Amino acid sequence: MTLPKPRKILLLDDDENTLELLRMALASMPYDATYVSSGVDALIAIFEAYKARDPFYALVLDCALPHFDGFTIARIVRMAEATGISPRAKIGYFTAFTKTVEQSTLLDEVGAEAYWRKTEDVANLPELIRLWLE
Repeated sequence: MTLPKPRKILLLDDDENTLELLRMALASMPYDATYVSSGVDALIAIFEAYKARDPFYALVLDCALPHFDGFTIARIVRMAEATGISPRAKIGYFTAFTKTVEQSTLLDEVGAEAYWRKTEDVANLPELIRLWLE
């Protein structure tokens, strides 16, 4: 009997300490997780996954990053998905910012399903991600 393939997820945060915390907390969970610290690295990983025909099931993105922030990455992902390159990925945001009206509009625009605050949700994020992915 073949075991089901773990869900492939990408986590993007420019804070290496946060990434390490997530890496340790998610290690025992049934995910094939990729951790990146820049928007450029996230886009490279996403497009390499498209090329390999093994796209990410879900993306957890930081909102505020230099060059390519989480909103820009989500827009690029949604444009790529519109070509039929992959099924629609789940997108969630993990950020230090409060949710403003502008961000709420951007979240709706890219079809984001989740929004977590670093200051409030960091300790519970692995469990929140697990619940979100079920």
